[in-house]
Amino acid sequence: MANEFFSYSRRVNFAETDAAGIAHFSNFPRWVEEAELAFWRERGFVLPKLAEGCLEGFPKVSFSIRHRSPVRFGDLLEVALTPACPSASAIEWAFRIRREGALCASGTMVVVFASGNPLLGELRSRTLPVEMEKLLRIPSGE
Repeated sequence: MANEFFSYSRRVNFAETDAAGIAHFSNFPRWVEEAELAFWRERGFVLPKLAEGCLEGFPKVSFSIRHRSPVRFGDLLEVALTPACPSASAIEWAFRIRREGALCASGTMVVVFASGNPLLGELRSRTLPVEMEKLLRIPSGE
């Protein structure tokens, strides 16, 4: 994918597979979310964050995937993320999941920056902090 700017590696665990050792499709969104959290963590943001009853983070609002090749127990996967359409409060992450360079799945995950007290129904979308927005800019020339 052009302009990939973050890559996360992980192995497929036994518990993520069926009796034939093939990873269940429901794990793919979780792996993309792991990569998203790793992206922010490597840049000094711990999300979701809970302080004084207020939650801050990126709830997922949409996930689309196209499976291309099965992955199995023990496979080392590379999950590559690119912010395809960042806006004031939302990020559309384009992702590709590869095994030894072979494309296994691709798609998009849309998240919204939000804060509030979800137990009181007060979780609302917010404008991305400037320091986060700057990290999503794809350098020109890539």
